[in-house]
Amino acid sequence: MLTVEAMYSFLFFSCVLWTLVVYLCLSIKPRTSTPWPLLYFAETLPMNKTKFLQSVISLTLFLAIAAPPTHAADPLQLITPGEAASAKLTTDPAEGVDGKPSLKGDSRLSANEWNEFFHSKVGLFQPNEAYKVSFDYKVLARDTAARFYSLFRKVDGADKGAGWTEWGDGPGKTGHVEMAFAAQGIENGILIIGIQHKGALSIANIQITADPIHRPVIVTLPTLRRTWKSPGNTTYYADSAQGIDAADGRTPKHAWRSLDKINSGEFAPGDHILLKSGSRWIGFLTPGGSGTSGKPISVSSYGNGPLPAIDAAGKALATVYWKNTEYWDIGKLDIANRAPAPVAHLAGVLLDGYEFGPMHGFRLHDLNIHDVHGSNVKDDGGGNGICCTSGGPSHKTRYDGLTIEDCRLTRTDRNGITMGCYYSRPEWPLSTHVVIRRNILEDIGGDGIVPIGCDGCLISHNILRGGRMRATDYAAGIWPWACDNTVVEYNEVSGMKGTRDGEGYDSDYNSRGTLFQYNFSHDNDGGFMLICSDGAQKPPWNIGNSGTVIRHNVSVNDGLHTFNITGSCSNTQISDNVFYVGKGLDVSLVNGDKWGNVWPVDTRFINNVFYVAGKGHFNLGDMIGTTFEHNAYWGDIADRPADPKAILIDPKLVRPGGETAADYALRADSPLNLPR
Repeated sequence: MLTVEAMYSFLFFSCVLWTLVVYLCLSIKPRTSTPWPLLYFAETLPMNKTKFLQSVISLTLFLAIAAPPTHAADPLQLITPGEAASAKLTTDPAEGVDGKPSLKGDSRLSANEWNEFFHSKVGLFQPNEAYKVSFDYKVLARDTAARFYSLFRKVDGADKGAGWTEWGDGPGKTGHVEMAFAAQGIENGILIIGIQHKGALSIANIQITADPIHRPVIVTLPTLRRTWKSPGNTTYYADSAQGIDAADGRTPKHAWRSLDKINSGEFAPGDHILLKSGSRWIGFLTPGGSGTSGKPISVSSYGNGPLPAIDAAGKALATVYWKNTEYWDIGKLDIANRAPAPVAHLAGVLLDGYEFGPMHGFRLHDLNIHDVHGSNVKDDGGGNGICCTSGGPSHKTRYDGLTIEDCRLTRTDRNGITMGCYYSRPEWPLSTHVVIRRNILEDIGGDGIVPIGCDGCLISHNILRGGRMRATDYAAGIWPWACDNTVVEYNEVSGMKGTRDGEGYDSDYNSRGTLFQYNFSHDNDGGFMLICSDGAQKPPWNIGNSGTVIRHNVSVNDGLHTFNITGSCSNTQISDNVFYVGKGLDVSLVNGDKWGNVWPVDTRFINNVFYVAGKGHFNLGDMIGTTFEHNAYWGDIADRPADPKAILIDPKLVRPGGETAADYALRADSPLNLPR
């Protein structure tokens, strides 16, 4: 079979030979009046022989440069010596892949959960290149909890890495792993192969090939250059069709044409920046300056027609970008970031604070954000419709007053509305007065709404239709992470795809006192609710998941698990909800599991309705202290838990199988309306 390397070599030397032959033909006069076929071809080209020779040489050089380098082989030539790589060469035919000498990793005597037995040599991978990696393996031993994995990561382990791949075959099984990843911005990246928990594995036939077709595009944030200052309390206008940049921008007749004047300005309290309706710009918007609590700086539209549209076209990591500023009111814009190929970290709107201290008074409203072509791989950096980040080791930055309301987000990859803030408790401060309400999100690549590092965040009256539409890693609809006292209420989530996680809602880890109430969830592949915390992640940074309350919600035709409760979760109360499983569905109503070798503790189910028109079952596993009290169970339900006051008659809902939350209210004659 012709290999890629052989094909490139053939093309390269063919071009060299072709160049010499054509050049000789162009240099020699034939004796006959009938032209040689090759000479005829050359003479009819619309260029002289010098230009033709230059073109062929250019093609030859292109093939030589584009040929993907491949590192093959002998695994011992690729591995880093020392403790970081504990793999040993085995020549035992019973242990080797296909009976050949192979590298062997064995964690059966290790006290660690994660055992990285293979680290490739530093320098094998170049930053900002894409790669394909493949190897063969043979499983020698594996306990029930073990899994084998490979990834690409910085040598110091300071990032999450890329290309994560895992498998869990039984002893004696052989197989083939193929990875693809981009080393975007990663200096000193290495290939890692390891074993979680206890097992043994041999590997051989490692192939590392550059993948220039998928080489990452280098895109940066907009450059901030301020060349003038506003006196404040001034209105400025921009019109992409009729404006003139030489004008003063202070009336519609003297509007600016480009966004350059706005981007170079440092605005002041009371200023208004107005973009004409129907205008269209390719570029980005990043004005400077800060307002005050009584006089924010505003950005909006003027005139009649479609919203003014700005599209960074994948040439900047954010279409609308604010850095280290406060008291802004931004609304009535059409925002896109259409990149020719997915770009990690791409955003429609990015608010960024670093070493600034508290950032006050941001309001984003009435924005139409769509077609943001970020990466759908979380570990590569993903992408967001709206992203609000904060950080810094000394002047710790957080949001105090952030409102995102009445926006529409469509086809944003990877996520809808997210935050990137302090998640480790010793590093906190928490953002406060964060409100995300009345937004509509549709066709979202991965996660929907994810606040991080907040206290008292309110997520209310949002609608999410279709999430995890393109991502293949874990994603859910609405979920706080590393937050305290979050309130998630009156939202509707539907159409989450897949079962990694694929739930409509999620109470995630390092969080306390999360309240989910009056929400509607339907037709989500992964289920209604994930409650989770990685038990292997310990205090002080992660205190687990405690005090979650889930009440007065309606779940209709959510798949896989109505509830998936796993890991270090404690003191969870689930009450007064209705869970409906339609015909043809077979759902685990409550699935208990361990994560990080820890089971959930003290979970209470009170006054809920489990209405099953299809099939349902309970799988509590080894959950500790789980109780059921006065719940209603109706339909084909297996393994029903002990419930001393269970109601086993028709609960009489208004219209079971209906499409709205109101269809699942109790009828006046429901037995559940009686005193309990």
